[in-house]
Amino acid sequence: MPRQNQHISPALCMLLLGLLASGCNYLAPSGHNKQQKDLLYAWVDKHIIRETPQLGAREVGLLRETEAVEDLHQATDELYRMTLAGYEFEGSFIKIRTQKGIEGWIHEKAVRKAPVPVRYRALIAFSTLEDVSANWQGFYHEIRNLYINTPVHVSYVVDGFDHVPVYNAQGEEVTYLDIRPWVETHKRGYICVQAGKDPYFVALNSPENMQLSIDAYFDRW
Repeated sequence: MPRQNQHISPALCMLLLGLLASGCNYLAPSGHNKQQKDLLYAWVDKHIIRETPQLGAREVGLLRETEAVEDLHQATDELYRMTLAGYEFEGSFIKIRTQKGIEGWIHEKAVRKAPVPVRYRALIAFSTLEDVSANWQGFYHEIRNLYINTPVHVSYVVDGFDHVPVYNAQGEEVTYLDIRPWVETHKRGYICVQAGKDPYFVALNSPENMQLSIDAYFDRW
């Protein structure tokens, strides 16, 4: 049988011509032209972000341990010596942008290209009261049991508040903390401590309510 002629409607012709004229741009994925940010991760805590790439330049922020920042791909030709976590390094200043939008300069050796694991999470209970109530003791034991086999190390101190050891999940001492400001204000309570974060005080409450606050601070790891 002879093949029948297939006709293309004028409307379809106009649509095809429009696609060719526009280069079919609107068919491209929505994220096609988006540039992916290059991230760097701090491995030292409270590294100073400076306004200009010079030692002693004005401080515009602090970089916290594990924090991710955007690499703006600007670096100094000059190299600078700097002590980081007790070790001396030599390198350039590089320009970065924090997640809060702060732009500034840091030493290139203070960051790494891969995410930095959290070194420690700790919960420190303290009391200066001589008459420790049954509630306090019972609540402490319940809280301690809640965090067995978790990344959070729980400890209890009654003195030496100016130099309280902070332990990681393996029970290794990794740093120390002066908790006297909380002790003088609250007399007893709990302090959450995590690498890269400011400590956080949790007042005595029911174990369930305290756990909510503690888990929120640690982002439930």
